[in-house]
Amino acid sequence: MNHQSIFSKESRALLHRPWIIVRILPTTKTYTIARFFNRQDADDHLKLLRRFVPKAVFEIIFEPPETEYQGDDT
Repeated sequence: MNHQSIFSKESRALLHRPWIIVRILPTTKTYTIARFFNRQDADDHLKLLRRFVPKAVFEIIFEPPETEYQGDDT
């Protein structure tokens, strides 16, 4: 069963966690570490990661929720 069949569009929007911590790998790929509802939680977790894994490169990125284009009614 896929995720889209389990959750309605409205519930997916409520579950969306737009703040993402990614680890930048040497091969220029990224690996998602965690997702958060707000930036402050992501910043706090990033500080912890940088303290315990100082040689790794982590970044916070923002992924806006997907929206459907409604079109222009003019």
